[in-house]
Amino acid sequence: DTGDDDALPRLVVVSSGDPAATRAEAFRSTVLLDERFEVGEVFGAAGTPMAVLLDADARVASETVAGGEAVLALAHHRLGRV
Repeated sequence: DTGDDDALPRLVVVSSGDPAATRAEAFRSTVLLDERFEVGEVFGAAGTPMAVLLDADARVASETVAGGEAVLALAHHRLGRV
Protein backbone atom coordinates (compact mmCIF):
# COMPACT_ATOMS: atom_id res chain seq x y z
CA ASP A 1 0.00 0.00 0.00
CA THR A 2 1.48 3.33 -1.09
CA GLY A 3 -0.93 5.35 1.01
CA ASP A 4 -1.56 7.47 -2.09
CA ASP A 5 -5.06 6.85 -3.45
CA ASP A 6 -4.21 8.94 -6.53
CA ALA A 7 -1.64 6.30 -7.52
CA LEU A 8 -4.35 3.64 -7.80
CA PRO A 9 -6.51 3.14 -10.86
CA ARG A 10 -10.12 4.15 -10.45
CA LEU A 11 -12.83 2.14 -12.04
CA VAL A 12 -15.66 4.00 -13.72
CA VAL A 13 -18.34 1.80 -15.23
CA VAL A 14 -20.09 3.09 -18.35
CA SER A 15 -23.40 1.34 -18.92
CA SER A 16 -25.81 1.63 -21.81
CA GLY A 17 -28.34 -0.48 -19.96
CA ASP A 18 -31.58 0.32 -18.24
CA PRO A 19 -31.04 2.61 -15.21
CA ALA A 20 -32.98 0.33 -12.82
CA ALA A 21 -31.17 -2.79 -14.01
CA THR A 22 -27.82 -1.01 -13.71
CA ARG A 23 -28.62 0.06 -10.11
CA ALA A 24 -29.56 -3.55 -9.33
CA GLU A 25 -26.00 -4.57 -10.27
CA ALA A 26 -24.90 -2.73 -7.09
CA PHE A 27 -21.54 -1.57 -8.44
CA ARG A 28 -19.27 -0.05 -5.80
CA SER A 29 -17.63 2.12 -8.45
CA THR A 30 -18.93 5.23 -10.10
CA VAL A 31 -21.44 4.33 -12.83
CA LEU A 32 -22.17 6.58 -15.79
CA LEU A 33 -25.27 5.87 -17.85
CA ASP A 34 -24.76 6.25 -21.59
CA GLU A 35 -28.07 5.12 -23.03
CA ARG A 36 -27.05 5.94 -26.64
CA PHE A 37 -23.59 4.30 -26.24
CA GLU A 38 -21.85 7.50 -27.34
CA VAL A 39 -18.92 7.04 -24.92
CA GLY A 40 -18.40 3.47 -26.09
CA GLU A 41 -18.18 4.61 -29.69
CA VAL A 42 -15.61 7.29 -28.82
CA PHE A 43 -13.33 4.65 -27.27
CA GLY A 44 -14.01 2.03 -29.91
CA ALA A 45 -15.76 -0.28 -27.47
CA ALA A 46 -17.81 -3.03 -29.08
CA GLY A 47 -18.93 -4.98 -26.02
CA THR A 48 -18.26 -5.63 -22.38
CA PRO A 49 -16.12 -5.69 -20.45
CA MET A 50 -13.78 -3.27 -22.16
CA ALA A 51 -11.35 -0.80 -20.61
CA VAL A 52 -8.94 2.01 -21.30
CA LEU A 53 -6.51 3.71 -18.92
CA LEU A 54 -6.61 7.45 -18.43
CA ASP A 55 -3.64 9.40 -17.07
CA ALA A 56 -3.77 11.91 -14.21
CA ASP A 57 -4.94 14.58 -16.68
CA ALA A 58 -7.79 12.34 -17.94
CA ARG A 59 -6.03 11.71 -21.27
CA VAL A 60 -6.19 8.26 -22.85
CA ALA A 61 -3.03 6.41 -21.81
CA SER A 62 -3.60 2.96 -23.33
CA GLU A 63 -5.32 1.15 -26.12
CA THR A 64 -8.86 -0.08 -25.51
CA VAL A 65 -8.81 -3.71 -24.40
CA ALA A 66 -11.61 -6.28 -24.44
CA GLY A 67 -12.42 -9.19 -22.16
CA GLY A 68 -12.12 -9.77 -18.45
CA GLU A 69 -8.52 -11.03 -18.54
CA ALA A 70 -7.33 -8.10 -20.67
CA VAL A 71 -9.10 -5.59 -18.41
CA LEU A 72 -7.51 -7.10 -15.30
CA ALA A 73 -4.09 -7.20 -17.00
CA LEU A 74 -4.43 -3.51 -17.85
CA ALA A 75 -5.30 -2.69 -14.23
CA HIS A 76 -2.36 -4.76 -12.96
CA HIS A 77 -0.05 -3.03 -15.45
CA ARG A 78 -1.21 0.33 -14.07
CA LEU A 79 -0.35 -0.86 -10.57
CA GLY A 80 3.10 -1.95 -11.73
CA ARG A 81 2.27 -5.61 -11.19
CA VAL A 82 3.12 -6.83 -14.68
